[in-house]
Amino acid sequence: MGRMSHGQQPPGANPYGQNPYGQNPYGNQPGYGQQPQPPYRPQPYPPQPGPGQPPQQQSPWQPPLQPQQPPSLHTPVPAPLPRKAVMSRREILSLTTDSVPGREVTEVLGEVVGVAVRPKISGPDAAVLLAEHRQEAVDACVAMARAASADAVVGLRFDSTLLDASGTAEIVAYGTAVKLSPTSPS
Repeated sequence: MGRMSHGQQPPGANPYGQNPYGQNPYGNQPGYGQQPQPPYRPQPYPPQPGPGQPPQQQSPWQPPLQPQQPPSLHTPVPAPLPRKAVMSRREILSLTTDSVPGREVTEVLGEVVGVAVRPKISGPDAAVLLAEHRQEAVDACVAMARAASADAVVGLRFDSTLLDASGTAEIVAYGTAVKLSPTSPS
């Protein structure tokens, strides 16, 4: 045998510690840090019954049963009707006109404002929700007029502004708080 320098393997030796056929040359011993494994022994299949013989007892494992849907015994529920906006009654008049029919404006108290801030609105009820938000702004405007002892809000107007990119909106109702002459008996 020729001379070998440090790190060389003898001719024909596998540098990975196994023979080229993948078998452990030392028998069935575990590698470093591994637990010994028992040899694999295939289990025989259970004998199948021949023609004319009763079937044998099934194995304990069975595939899960698929649940069966019972026939529907109820009638389908119809979709709800779309919501509708309703008119709000307030303690004092709030009008889009500049006067009140049959009454005289005796004193102008000043401007009144009501604000409602709401998130983006979408969906089938969007129109109803917008109307409700406007009503909330008018309610706030009327509350300011009542605090000033007004009899009515005239010249009622609306304005709206998007506050941010997410669709948050400011709905503003504004008008003029006034005092009215007493009603005349008719």
